[in-house]
Amino acid sequence: MRDLTLTAMMVLVVAYLVTIVITTAVLKARHPTVWEMTGNFGLFANNSLQSGWKMMRFIFSDRYRLTGDRAVTLLVMILRVLFVASMVLFAINFAKSLRPDY
Repeated sequence: MRDLTLTAMMVLVVAYLVTIVITTAVLKARHPTVWEMTGNFGLFANNSLQSGWKMMRFIFSDRYRLTGDRAVTLLVMILRVLFVASMVLFAINFAKSLRPDY
């Protein structure tokens, strides 16, 4: 069971990273002003605590609505689900690590 949750968490993290790359590319191409609001966030370029925090605030606020773009809305919803699901799996794995007999 533990291997299954770890595998699921890794899949979620990879899916999140792919989705964040797509989201930043869409924002940069279609909505440069909004992309600048996120601190010009990129997964590899300009990936700092400050720009990462701005991107997380963008994802978990209603700022994505400023774009009026259905694709951005869908991507943000996917990012929210992936982030929360990976945090839940992280918590489960952490709790299991505290009980090695599990």
